[in-house]
Amino acid sequence: MYVREEFRGKGIATYLITCLEKELQSRDARSIKILTGRDNEIAIKTYENANYIVKKEIILHKKI
Repeated sequence: MYVREEFRGKGIATYLITCLEKELQSRDARSIKILTGRDNEIAIKTYENANYIVKKEIILHKKI
């Protein structure tokens, strides 16, 4: 998910997160995992404001 800079601060990301959570709850999802770059401070702050908790993870990837 990405909100262009000129539209930030208007509650759009919060609205999208809320809609996504409601949809996933209606499908009986029990948790949500968000992956973002550790340097993406704006996104991390947005998710923290929506009560997400930052956890340390290692993701392994290989192109073949």
